Amino acid sequence: MNLVIIQARMSSSRLPEKVLLEFSKNKTILDVLIDRINLSKYVDKIVVATTHNTLDSYIIKHCQKSNYEYFIGDEENCLKRHYDCAKLYNPSSVSKIPSDVPFIDPVLIDKVIQVFNSGEFDYVSNLHPPTYPDGMDVETFSFDALTKSNDEATEQLHMEHTTPYMWDNPDIFKIGHICSDEKVNYFNDYRFTVDYSEDYYFLKKIYNKFLSRNINCSWTDLISFVDQNPKIKSINAMHLGINWYKSNKNKIKNLDRQILNG
Repeated sequence: MNLVIIQARMSSSRLPEKVLLEFSKNKTILDVLIDRINLSKYVDKIVVATTHNTLDSYIIKHCQKSNYEYFIGDEENCLKRHYDCAKLYNPSSVSKIPSDVPFIDPVLIDKVIQVFNSGEFDYVSNLHPPTYPDGMDVETFSFDALTKSNDEATEQLHMEHTTPYMWDNPDIFKIGHICSDEKVNYFNDYRFTVDYSEDYYFLKKIYNKFLSRNINCSWTDLISFVDQNPKIKSINAMHLGINWYKSNKNKIKNLDRQILNG
């Protein structure tokens, strides 16, 4: 069974409560994300992993209302939250997808899972190096790799971001990746993640003008749409290239340096 865990919280410092912001009436960021993941051919179960923080009771209520499976775990240690959640399901693999990437491409999810299913790797992602647009992040790993990380990781970076212990230790874990077929790096030039209010307005506009009628569209379809609509494209242009990798570039060991410094 491939389990997808969506880590979600309401206490984001830059855009509080972003996961339940609405793109349209009764359609939140979390709803659109789950709609997109459900289009995957290889995902068997989706669980929203939230926390005991009082604010996160809104996420729990939303999951209950929408019949989403959810898990309540550690607020600060996301690695432990993923491990505690995953061990309840005994999955053959776990896919980590953030709650702030509502336009995630289900075909990319399947590509990453397919590479993992080859049996050659303990961890596979489309982030090493990241060549797809920001907001298309998929990481799939074995439950054994997650268990070992939870048992051995001691650095704050590893616990806060769940998977860096795996890709920081290629001598322990077999690491695989996929890159854009276009042989072009889109990561710093296209941003479909929600971290700032401008990101939210940008994605909301795309959702209502395009994605709501094309729920199965690809990441290249999204790029074509924003390229054809420069006014929409400009809404969050000031945040292009801003990501947590750059803010931690002196701590991260195995990620493309051009991405971190470019």
